Amino acid sequence: MTLNTDENKSLLFDLFPGLTDDSGFEITSPIDHVYNCIAWANNVSNIWYWPYPKLDGVSTWPSDNESLHYSNIVEVFRKKGFELCENGDFEENRIKIAIYVDENDQLTHAARQDSKGRWKSKLGRLFDIFHGTPHTIENETYGKAKYFMSTKYR
Repeated sequence: MTLNTDENKSLLFDLFPGLTDDSGFEITSPIDHVYNCIAWANNVSNIWYWPYPKLDGVSTWPSDNESLHYSNIVEVFRKKGFELCENGDFEENRIKIAIYVDENDQLTHAARQDSKGRWKSKLGRLFDIFHGTPHTIENETYGKAKYFMSTKYR
């Protein structure tokens, strides 16, 4: 199956104009409705993470606190060994998470940086992608990559 077709890229360029100039952009998986960005950032690809039902009335949230304030997801990632850090710059032997928020610091998206410095996102019910920086997928819906967390690569 060819993922990086002009049609697929055009769809994503319309949604995320910053990807048009992103040399690291690549579609890496077909559309999948089972998991979302928060699960993907947590290394989970078999369930949808959100604090209230989003998909067929079923969701899972890795916290008892159902608030979408960014501080709640920070606590979720801390349980996995991540700590807040200054930025999303690549650091050898570190994995980073970018937490995207709206103007009220409400969680909108999360992305994960791999051991080679590539950013990876699950775009809602759409594709998984690589992107060169966390900022190329910022938009009105996804908000801004404002908070970053880091842990040692295992």
